[in-house]
Amino acid sequence: MLVEFSYGGKVLRFLPCDEPLQPADDPHTPITWSTVIATHQGHYVLMYNINRQQWENPGGGREPGESCYEAAIRETLEETSQMVTNLRCQGLFKMWLRHTNRSEYGALYTGTIDELQPFIENRESDRICLWAPHEPLEEPISELTVFLLGLLDGTETP
Repeated sequence: MLVEFSYGGKVLRFLPCDEPLQPADDPHTPITWSTVIATHQGHYVLMYNINRQQWENPGGGREPGESCYEAAIRETLEETSQMVTNLRCQGLFKMWLRHTNRSEYGALYTGTIDELQPFIENRESDRICLWAPHEPLEEPISELTVFLLGLLDGTETP
């Protein structure tokens, strides 16, 4: 698999799995972050990234000693003010990142947000939205988010 995005990042591989374990055939590429495709009442919960000026699913880097699962929960809470439940690992995806000139793995999770909480603006996002893919957005949506949604609904192949 090789999917290249306009910003220079590339998805090199996707490994479906229930637990984000280091791939035996790639022991030197670190698993550095987690991302969550969260839903609420049939809609995706997206955050507007003020730095990249686009809608994205929540996610980010793991802190020292933190598991991928813990990072997924923390990042969703920090970026959307929402508590994600029913968290399930869908797989690992290997990306080459132009800005760091290295490859790393991200853990992809899905989960639900049962009850929406008031949003609190933070250093990464200034709002959230509930979105269905057939609905228009005024601002762009992350190419990676679109790709990950495609993996989950079967329109992208691993």
